[in-house]
Amino acid sequence: MNVYFFKEELLKEFKVFLESMERSKATVEKYMRDVGAFARKYPQIDKETVLRYKEEITENYKPASVNSMLAALNCFFRFMGWLDCLVKPLKIQRCAFCPEEKMLTREDFSKLVQTARTLKMQRLSLIMETLGATGIRIFELKAVTVEAVKIGCAVISFDEQNIFCLYKERFLAFLRA
Repeated sequence: MNVYFFKEELLKEFKVFLESMERSKATVEKYMRDVGAFARKYPQIDKETVLRYKEEITENYKPASVNSMLAALNCFFRFMGWLDCLVKPLKIQRCAFCPEEKMLTREDFSKLVQTARTLKMQRLSLIMETLGATGIRIFELKAVTVEAVKIGCAVISFDEQNIFCLYKERFLAFLRA
């Protein structure tokens, strides 16, 4: 197993590399902070050390934060050619549904729509009502056309699939009014 030694000038070279790759200022700062924190704690680097660090940060940070730190380290290791130190990110399973505390209640939704109407933002109120009535996602709004309303159905193309969205009669009556 290879053991590598961190030197401060490596961090400076890494920064120049990131800037030459046109990374944003925020990304450069984050990567420098993450790699610097790791290197100060572990000036001698091998795969076992990186795995131990991964365990440590997993106990103290959220998975998304851990993965962003690991991405910074992996980028540094690739830059250095220390490919045997690369580690896999944590697997994050995305929630298919939003937690209840983040969901709008019917009352909140009605207030939003009513506020849009009060502010004479008719288009916005119609968009919100369309989303609420059909369950379609924002990018699917382009399928809600005059022709689709006339036939009572929209065809939404997504990932090489056609999804048919049938409108409820009450919703159609609302849109036709």
